[in-house]
Amino acid sequence: MSERRLNVPWLPLPRSGRWAHGPLVLWERMLFALCLLCAQVATTAPTGAATADAEFEERVRPILDARCFACHSGDDPEGDLELEMLDGADPAAQSIWNAVRKRVRSGEMPPRNKPPLAADDRRVLLAWLDAVLGPEPKQVDTPGTVLRRLNRREYANTIRDLFGVAIEADELPADEIGHGFDTIGAVLSTSELLIETHMRLAERVAERAVLLPDAHEAPKERVDGAKMGAGTASSARGKFRGLYSNGEVTLTRKLPRAGDYAVRVGVHGDQAGADPCRMSLKVASREVLRADVSESTPNARTIEAFVRLPAGSTKFAVAFLNDFYAPADADAERRDRNLILEWFEIEGPLDRPEPPRFQREELEAKTRGTLREVVGRLLRRAWRRPVEVDELTRVLDLAAKAPTFEERVRTAIVVALTSPNFLYRPEVASELRLPETTKASDSVRQDEAIPTIGEHATAARLSYFLWSSTPDRALDEQVDGGELLLRGQVRRMIADPRSQALSEGFATQWLQLGRLERAAPDPKRFPDFDEDLRASMLAEATMLFDSVLRERRPARALLDPGFTFVDERLAKHYGIPNVTGSAMRRIPLDAGARGGILGLAAVLTATSYPTRTSPSSRGKFVLEALLGAPPPPPPPGVGVLSDAEHGGEELSLRDRLEQHRSDEACAACHAQIDPLGFGLENLDATGRWRTREGKFPIDSEGTLPDGRSFQGPAQLKALLADDPAFVRCLFEQLAIYALGRSLTHLDDAWIRNAVAAAGREPTLAGLIEELVESPEFRQR
Repeated sequence: MSERRLNVPWLPLPRSGRWAHGPLVLWERMLFALCLLCAQVATTAPTGAATADAEFEERVRPILDARCFACHSGDDPEGDLELEMLDGADPAAQSIWNAVRKRVRSGEMPPRNKPPLAADDRRVLLAWLDAVLGPEPKQVDTPGTVLRRLNRREYANTIRDLFGVAIEADELPADEIGHGFDTIGAVLSTSELLIETHMRLAERVAERAVLLPDAHEAPKERVDGAKMGAGTASSARGKFRGLYSNGEVTLTRKLPRAGDYAVRVGVHGDQAGADPCRMSLKVASREVLRADVSESTPNARTIEAFVRLPAGSTKFAVAFLNDFYAPADADAERRDRNLILEWFEIEGPLDRPEPPRFQREELEAKTRGTLREVVGRLLRRAWRRPVEVDELTRVLDLAAKAPTFEERVRTAIVVALTSPNFLYRPEVASELRLPETTKASDSVRQDEAIPTIGEHATAARLSYFLWSSTPDRALDEQVDGGELLLRGQVRRMIADPRSQALSEGFATQWLQLGRLERAAPDPKRFPDFDEDLRASMLAEATMLFDSVLRERRPARALLDPGFTFVDERLAKHYGIPNVTGSAMRRIPLDAGARGGILGLAAVLTATSYPTRTSPSSRGKFVLEALLGAPPPPPPPGVGVLSDAEHGGEELSLRDRLEQHRSDEACAACHAQIDPLGFGLENLDATGRWRTREGKFPIDSEGTLPDGRSFQGPAQLKALLADDPAFVRCLFEQLAIYALGRSLTHLDDAWIRNAVAAAGREPTLAGLIEELVESPEFRQR
């Protein structure tokens, strides 16, 4: 199988940490390169058409006429959905029919304030919809993934795994969110600020990944005392600085790397009283030396300290500790004690640094080989594919202009990391027929060629799905060998600690825990909530997902696993005894309210208001994140229910929401979401158990959209765990995150088949394996 290569002109030349041709030219070149890249990966999807179905007119339209057209027709149809105008199996209407099928199947339509569909009518309608939309959906525009940029989590993780260099994700601008995730290609835009940031980070990574040989003499800087930052009671004495009362003067410098440094000061004093001047030397607010200064003439005393310092900005300070003033002393020269700072000096780093991991692996004399070999290996891993000879030659031509071997490798790193081949994940389409042993989905015939993204792009898609990072050497070696065994790689990669990125990336976004970072419970009502508790809440959520994944537990264990993770702070919040210390540890739980997604304090706090719970937000979360049936958006102008609205504290929250639903504009949505949220009312706005809401006893009775009733969180979790919609929704969310695009009705068939193939009791890991093994995972 051949795969087209990208051939993108990329000619910026690093020179002394700056770009020689200027930012405007680079900006134009980046745009030109991206245009070329987009043009090369663009494909045209096949289209199809559906024929009219006589059964629609004979059997389906009468049902819609009797039960649906009254609301969904005319000048102002409900939800702007005009069903009466649709013509049977019209291909242009398939997305609308898919939404109708979801609402009818979940019991949302007809709404609860209308009589339900008769069993025969419901069966006929769903059978016709299944015939139209699946098992062989009519091929209209095939959903595709647009060119995807590395998001900032992926960028930081990739740099870590390629070079062993740590950068913080928040050094890059925040990414946009689409369909709940930061992996969606359509929203991962590029700005001039982002390009400049990538250039700056590439230079810094190159400097940290490849250290230059130290000079024979360590760098040394001396600053006159008068140039030190002035304290509250100091002044310049020519080149010196006098400290006339207890206080300090400071100097801040950016250190090139972590290492051993010598810090020196030249000092003398105006002596007075029985004691000599006393001074302190501080580094980063920490005292490293204290000394008496009895000398009273310039150039008489040098005080020196050797300290181990980190890289980056560091603040140094010289403090005067024992001011003395006696204006009545007979000796005028002994009336006032002052410290005089003549100069301040920093020398270092004095030690030879430990070479970074990349330098040890690639540039040591025994392994490094020629510059061509080093740069070839670098580009293969950084660009996640084999490199063409002309691409390698262009990078080598740029690197050759640097004076030393190490500087040439640095130049190559900068060029590699600022190329679209690194910053983007090109997925060039190629034609591939499914092997006979591959089970085709209903939407792909066994004998038809499908557009795939190639083995190297598939490996990258897998790696960024599970690790939010680049493929490792084991994955590279397998794909370079021509046989990519996806299921085996999934199991290996889930067992690797790097799969924690799936918990931190996917799980936190699926469970909408970004809202936990912004949550601000009222300190008067919830005085125990603080930043440590917030961090423990988030850790519990990610560790729960991670354990269900690694231990190959059933997916429904996410709802009621029988255990959780707590530290002393969170255990106290939950009322769990005998837990001490700040380390998170696993504890067993009896079946009940605590445990699982709906028992997580993180989820419960994120779906509450600062002063109270929100059954509406919690019910919406259940529908949206756990059942895949989000309610329609609220009508314009509808606000939040205030405490004073509909009776204030004279009525329970349930009664106030009941009155709120009397408004027709609110009833359609709240009739679905509030009854779900009421089942979690025993858990307060920070997830603590309660039996009363003020003076009112908690009523935790609720109902699902299909009419099934439950009492409290335990029964709600049991109903959701037995509902096939939960597993399907989880699979859909994983697919959106992995593929970087939204799903449409064209995806229904393969989702249905993949979930079925995972078994009657699918594990979370098994769902991931079925997703990765499906032909759709390899498609553009």
